[in-house]
Amino acid sequence: MAFDEVDAHRLRDVVAELPDVAEVKMMGGLCFLTAGNMIGGTHIDRSGTRVFMFRVGKKNMMEALARPGASTLISGSRPMTGFVRVDADDCSQDELIGWIALTMRFVGDLPPKDKE
Repeated sequence: MAFDEVDAHRLRDVVAELPDVAEVKMMGGLCFLTAGNMIGGTHIDRSGTRVFMFRVGKKNMMEALARPGASTLISGSRPMTGFVRVDADDCSQDELIGWIALTMRFVGDLPPKDKE
């Protein structure tokens, strides 16, 4: 599970104020959850590019894809509906804050997941 610690720290700084935040190694990198629901994360893709991924939900996909540098997240060969990716090098801290705000418009409406 490859991810860049600097990128993970950048995300930690933004999600620190969210309720019930957890970090989980999954989806080939490090993901962040609130109330058991994934917000997004960071990983290094097969080409060596450092990537942020964000769970924006289907209803926010058009808005998300209109943002600079955003594209649909691909897992293997299949597009992940409701997820976008952004190269970490192309994402300022202010943009990262905006991405997390967009994810919370979707994830914030989801019911909390039970802790196992």
